Amino acid sequence: VAPPNVDFATRGIVRIEAELGYSDPDPGLSFNDRFTFTNPREARLFEFDYVAAANSSYSCRVTLVLSNGLVLERDLGSVNADQLLLPSG
Repeated sequence: VAPPNVDFATRGIVRIEAELGYSDPDPGLSFNDRFTFTNPREARLFEFDYVAAANSSYSCRVTLVLSNGLVLERDLGSVNADQLLLPSG
């Protein structure tokens, strides 16, 4: 999981938060993590176990906190990517 490669200060971004989750109730698997990015050079690893590749999608919700006090939330829905680049707006 990586933040967008933009200048946070120029864009007025204080931080970007990402909430990721994966669950498969049949085998009883559930993984959740939350990452906070304060610059574009940070990256984090979201790892989880899954039983079937067909059921390996995870969810992601992104929150942008801007220097003007505005908070933007975006639900990326179901994601099935090995590398996730977060949006900048």
